[in-house]
Amino acid sequence: MIIKKRRLVFLYLSCFSFFCLGSFRDGAQGIDDALQTFKNALQNRNAEQASLLFDQTISITYNSNQSTYTQEHAQIILNDFYTKAKPKSFKVNFTGTVPHSDDKYVIGTVLSENATYTVYIYLKNKSGRYYIQEMKISK
Repeated sequence: MIIKKRRLVFLYLSCFSFFCLGSFRDGAQGIDDALQTFKNALQNRNAEQASLLFDQTISITYNSNQSTYTQEHAQIILNDFYTKAKPKSFKVNFTGTVPHSDDKYVIGTVLSENATYTVYIYLKNKSGRYYIQEMKISK
């Protein structure tokens, strides 16, 4: 009887860990979480951490070049920005909701060692989680 209870508890904890911890890889739970993750990734110059927020494909405009990338390629592009610009901080200037949806957009300022950048981010709400679908970075 005790062994069955231990197995049941173990099974419960395993499932709980899988679903709860696994869900963080699948996007942020809310807009505040998404923005905090993006801010931390930028300040730490960690493109891999930022890529956790990317949708399957993401449109990026950077250095006047616009293209749509996979998550992996977008991570390389963002890493290039981090390497060249050396960002220090990210400040949210405005957050809005897209009419007739739960999608969000954010306009923020990135302060770096080299310049100040304006960043526009479009986040798609998929089942309560926000994924970056578009990002524009300009001086």
